[in-house]
Amino acid sequence: MKQVIHGVLTNYEVSGEGDVVLLLHGWGMDLHSMLWIGEDLKCKVYAIDLPGFGESEIRQSWDVFDYVDWLHAFCEELELEDIMIVAHSFGCRIALWYSYVYGCKKMVLTGAAGIPSLKNKFQKWQEIEYHISKYIYKKLGLVKRIEQLQNSRGSYDYRSASPVMKETLVKVIHNDVTGILSSIYTPTILIVGDKDDITPIWMSREMESRMQDAAMIVFESCHHFAYLQDRYRFMKIVKVFLEKEEEHA
Repeated sequence: MKQVIHGVLTNYEVSGEGDVVLLLHGWGMDLHSMLWIGEDLKCKVYAIDLPGFGESEIRQSWDVFDYVDWLHAFCEELELEDIMIVAHSFGCRIALWYSYVYGCKKMVLTGAAGIPSLKNKFQKWQEIEYHISKYIYKKLGLVKRIEQLQNSRGSYDYRSASPVMKETLVKVIHNDVTGILSSIYTPTILIVGDKDDITPIWMSREMESRMQDAAMIVFESCHHFAYLQDRYRFMKIVKVFLEKEEEHA
């Protein structure tokens, strides 16, 4: 179904009954990459096309805070309370900031993005060289050279994105969640593949050490899409964690 949320015609699907769970997919994906999670979960699950992906379009670039504002508007519009979140990669950035600002009941984050990658001296020099070249080309009005430079240096995600989403990606990847982690109290499970070279183990370990109530689980022989590579184990963890009734004193 579709509904205008925060000025965006937002596409989402709902299944099940019970506690509310939001599924936030990774960059370049859509709700179908996580829709299957709701099939065996005893909750009311909302699988959402994040703005700029799938059938939820945006006309200007966004940053992480725009996504957080949109998600808050989504919850208010649909009158969703005490939400839980299952997120992958880029969706985890949104989840972490949302939890920090508005709070949520529980989170399962897999391949969590949000902490900048470590760069060696050569990579740092390449980045400096890139910005110098881009500055010179811009001053000279060499638009095509700028496009060539960006396409030659940019990641696959960047090269395959529309102009609006390229600007969005640049804004998003420069957002660092490190400073807010110690103020996040949401009970959280961090799932990461031991062969993940996009959001490697050390990132999830850093999140686990800084967050107030987080535990990391490593999936052996899995990469960035560990939740897809080992669906059975992933769902077993999600079900136990999200469907567990709160203990009462």
